[in-house]
Amino acid sequence: MKVRRDFIIRFSAMALLIGSSLSADASGVLRPALDRPDRVDPVFISLGPTLGGSPDWGSGTIGFNASILFRPSRAAEFSPTLYHWNTGLLLDMEWRPLAQGRDAKTADVVFRKYLVDQGRIDHGAVLFAGFGGGRSLVSYPSAVVTESEDGSTPAAPTWVKAEQRWWSAIMEIGYEAEPAHHVIVTIKGRWRSYIQRPLDYSSWTLHVLVGIPIPW
Repeated sequence: MKVRRDFIIRFSAMALLIGSSLSADASGVLRPALDRPDRVDPVFISLGPTLGGSPDWGSGTIGFNASILFRPSRAAEFSPTLYHWNTGLLLDMEWRPLAQGRDAKTADVVFRKYLVDQGRIDHGAVLFAGFGGGRSLVSYPSAVVTESEDGSTPAAPTWVKAEQRWWSAIMEIGYEAEPAHHVIVTIKGRWRSYIQRPLDYSSWTLHVLVGIPIPW
C-alpha cells in the first residue's frame, strides 16, 4: 500500500509539472493569462456625417453613420484571437442618399486591424484597415401604371416607393485618434461593393466620427 501511495504521489507531481510546462510560454507566463488583456478598453459609440458618391449615381451626397466599436482588448470577449491579432470589431450602420428618390441603409460587421499595438497604455493616433460586410436596403421610386376606367387608354403612372435588399462588402482605411481621455475621433474612407444586376449601387464614402464610451 505504501509503494502504491508513493507511486500515486510521484505520478501526480510529474503530471502537474508537465501540465505547467505545456501551459506556459518561454517567459514562464501561463497561457490562460495571455488570452486576456491586462487592461480592457470601454465600448465606444461613434456618430458623424458622411460624404459620398457612386460611379453610377453621382457624387456629393451627405449621409449619416453610427457605429459601436470594440477595440481589441474588448473584442477578446468574443474571441481571444481578435486580441492576439490586434483586431477590433465594429457594428456599423449607415444611411446615405444615392440620387433623387433613392437612398441606401446598411448594417455591417467590420473587422478593424490596427497598425499599432493597441495593448499599449497611451493609444494616441493610429492607422487602421478594415474589411467586412452586411445587409443593405435600397429604396427607389417605381412606376405603377393602371388603365383608365373605360380601358381605352392607360392612366398616368403612380410613383410608389420600392425596396431592394442585398448583401454588400466593404473595405476601409482610416485614422483613429484619442484627443481626450476616452473620446475618440475617426476619419476614414470606405468603398462598398453592392452589385445586383442590372443595377450597381457600389459607392465610396468619407466619414468623420466622434465617439464616447457607453456602459457595457
